[in-house]
Amino acid sequence: MLFARPSLMLIALAALVTQNTLIGVERTAPRTLYDFEQVAELEELRAKAENVVLDLVQDNGVTRGRNCCRMVFKQGGGDAVLQITGARAKDWSGYAAVVFDIYQERTEKWPMHVELWDQASTNYHTRCTYDPVVRPGRNTVVVAIDRAKRNGKEGRDWSELEPQDKIDLDALKMVKIFLSCPTAGGDLVWWVDNIRLLTSDAVNGPPLKVDLPPGAKAFALGRATSEVTGFTPVPADAVFSSATGFGNESGSPQAMGKGWPDVLTGRGLLDPAGGTTRFAIALPDGDYRVWLAGGMAIDAEAPDASYALRIGDHVLYEDKPTPEQVRSEKYLYRFLGTHYSERDHALWLDYIDRMYPTYEQRVTVRGGKLVISATRFWLSAVVVMPARDEAAFKTMTAQIRTQRMQAFAKTLTPDPQRKPQRIPGDGPGVAFIPDVTTSFRPDTGPTEAERKRTSYDLAAAPGQRLVLRLGLTAFEALGECRFALSPLTGPTTIPASAARLYVMDYRVRGDGVQESALKPVDRITAERGITWCFHAWLGVPDDAPPGDYAGTVTLTPGVGKALSFPLKLTVHPFRLRADLPLSLGMYYDVPVDERTHLEQLRFMREIGFTATAVPAGNISGVTGERVRVGFNEPVYRRVKTAGFGRHPQQLQMSNSLGAARRIAAAHLGFGPRVDQRPGCEMEDPRLKPLYQDYLRQYAEFVKTTNLPVAIEIVDEPREVPNPWNRNLADTNRYADWMREAGITTGFVTPMGDVGGGKDYSSIADHASIVSTHAGKGSERLMRKTLAAGKPLWIYNVGMDRLSWGFYLGRIGAVGHWEWHFNWYEPGSTQGYPNSGEWFNPFTTCDGFAPRASASYPGSMLFKSAYFTVAEGIADAAYLTTLTDALQKAARDPRKAEAVTAARAFIAELERAIPFLPDVHGLASEADGALVGQGLHTPAGERCEEWRRRVAQLIIALGR
Repeated sequence: MLFARPSLMLIALAALVTQNTLIGVERTAPRTLYDFEQVAELEELRAKAENVVLDLVQDNGVTRGRNCCRMVFKQGGGDAVLQITGARAKDWSGYAAVVFDIYQERTEKWPMHVELWDQASTNYHTRCTYDPVVRPGRNTVVVAIDRAKRNGKEGRDWSELEPQDKIDLDALKMVKIFLSCPTAGGDLVWWVDNIRLLTSDAVNGPPLKVDLPPGAKAFALGRATSEVTGFTPVPADAVFSSATGFGNESGSPQAMGKGWPDVLTGRGLLDPAGGTTRFAIALPDGDYRVWLAGGMAIDAEAPDASYALRIGDHVLYEDKPTPEQVRSEKYLYRFLGTHYSERDHALWLDYIDRMYPTYEQRVTVRGGKLVISATRFWLSAVVVMPARDEAAFKTMTAQIRTQRMQAFAKTLTPDPQRKPQRIPGDGPGVAFIPDVTTSFRPDTGPTEAERKRTSYDLAAAPGQRLVLRLGLTAFEALGECRFALSPLTGPTTIPASAARLYVMDYRVRGDGVQESALKPVDRITAERGITWCFHAWLGVPDDAPPGDYAGTVTLTPGVGKALSFPLKLTVHPFRLRADLPLSLGMYYDVPVDERTHLEQLRFMREIGFTATAVPAGNISGVTGERVRVGFNEPVYRRVKTAGFGRHPQQLQMSNSLGAARRIAAAHLGFGPRVDQRPGCEMEDPRLKPLYQDYLRQYAEFVKTTNLPVAIEIVDEPREVPNPWNRNLADTNRYADWMREAGITTGFVTPMGDVGGGKDYSSIADHASIVSTHAGKGSERLMRKTLAAGKPLWIYNVGMDRLSWGFYLGRIGAVGHWEWHFNWYEPGSTQGYPNSGEWFNPFTTCDGFAPRASASYPGSMLFKSAYFTVAEGIADAAYLTTLTDALQKAARDPRKAEAVTAARAFIAELERAIPFLPDVHGLASEADGALVGQGLHTPAGERCEEWRRRVAQLIIALGR
């Protein structure tokens, strides 16, 4: 991948989130740290507590014994601190989690922080910090500690760490718990009990009780101890023998899962290499009924994979898919077509039932043995009983299903889902034209102004793309609802096919709900109590004559009559400047597949992006002070052909630190030290000439492509760097080396004016381009860069309209880059093996452009944020077109009045948009954008108004 920055969009899927790896269990029993049955425990905590009042009480927070600890965090008390030290902080290795039982009456979710300090911990970078959340009511807060690494080792997998990078759980000097006291709403009160350490086996969901029929044999696979009464545990190394009467006959299965979504099916045996596991049970010959729990383990990278599941002679599943089929909606994207729902048990029915399926089969045993074989399936639990008692079998399987559903439901802590508000006069549903700033959730409902808006009034230039939206709030089940846009008639006819239609779908994420993607369909089955949003992405033809066009937007529900909204589109008598002098793009990993790359580039250009990421050179060897390097010329050619880089300031993004790391690691003998001690490579005098030779070769190659390229010198420098970062001194040295090599488009992405206590504004003296956050913490860098006449880019500001358009013109920035186009960061909830599965609420696979099967353009879907960005870039195009028209008209005395009006408007924009807008709503310079959160300000709400005025001024200047 091009850029190895850790995702800024990590989402907590559950209270316990650990690496999805197989862990050897060292502890066999939980360990209680505090159960608050003795006053001495309370005194121990009081001795080092700050800003919190502690008392022993017998109250509703008791979960063990008779007492719990009542903790009062006073309003306005600042930061409150508790510490676990001494003997209670010793000997924690081998445990999977530290757990707190907390009862909270306040209705907000309250963040807490848990820090692990060992003997080597001295500051933030050397300790380990977790950030769980306490919710209203009863909580079991589970903090995973079995992969505790130092904060400074962010982004490194557990297997990549050196021993000193890991927290020594047997040498903890302190476990620090702290939180912020409330600033309003009164004191915060927690009732805390049973602070404990749990083993991996103990981190389970609610218990299950299964009434096994007489004669049944039951097995729970992939565990060493029984978790459900009556089930025999089967560890991974259990080999079949006549003495035990069960065990594995073939394969190399390993234990998988962490007891989620329930203790019976949430663990199992799986051969991760794709081999066939054969689990055998000794049985007298005869007829039996079998209940089996197991699931498909999807491997999208396996080139020649087979998937099979059999019980005796019965084939439950058998397939040998091609890699393309695995990356289709049959496997990796099997949940793409599953729509959001709020019906009872929707998550279990729509997802868990498919992720962790069960099977029922009648079989005949011959030869004294029943064999269950699985290839790329895991086996979790088996019940076998004589076939004669079908009623008892059905009763048992129904009981298991009910208890599994109930157990899974108890693992959820969803935010309450409000329902859209219904007012007198509303029918079964309300369709409405939303405000431009309205964002949609299932509980979004129309405002009074939106209810009164009955028609669309749109404006665009020829060749421009624009978006119109229609909201639908269903107060009753409306059946299948269809969205349509008619042809637009006027000076010519714009066909309905000029618009692409989408429906916004939702996805459960952790405790809440957010947008999943825009599904490229024109209809949705409208469930009661949910609001949906339809989008039409209209491309105005390049040759559309100016004038007014008319059409109709129609929503036809399955229940009730169709609703129509008249639409007026004004096509302006001018074209927008096509070669914006701006570098606008998303961090990006170039797909291997050429078709996918081309289609994604086409989408980016339709949004308005002027730049994208291009790969650096591939270094294959070193001879003296020369490096052997190859470049991926076809990628550059595709980028150029797609329309990027039309202006010298439309700089594409590449990088160079990876080349320096490669030279040092593979050719100067540094090996893994380059990433273990970032910056050590600069101690070798051979690096500089080799690095500069690479840069010169790269610059020569870039000239042949006729594509302007900016080269990242160092990404997000910091004083405790990760492999892909460097500290301030090394960053500035690399920048100097690049300038000496003749590269004048090197850029650095400092996170702020200060890093690790050092003044980072000196980066503006060394780098040719500075790209930084548009916040108070970067103000000196921003102003210094502009004062020096160097290009300023902003990055990771957000996907809001203002920061991609009028704000750039206001501050004089010539670039905006955001993380990330479709970053892939697999992860899943508590041991679910398909961590790379998309459109699943229980994996981390998500992004602004979620990946999809090859049947979709670019093998992707996308979120509505891209439409917001497109509007912002269009604003930038309007403003640039105005500037060009103003410069031309300034020389024509006949247009003096129009020139004066245009200049007055630009001055008005500067007053209305502060250099650092206050994102909290005050029309004054303040703190600017929070990273990735956007400039959501009153100024941002005026973008459409300003664009209309710009259009009028362009027309006046051109007359």
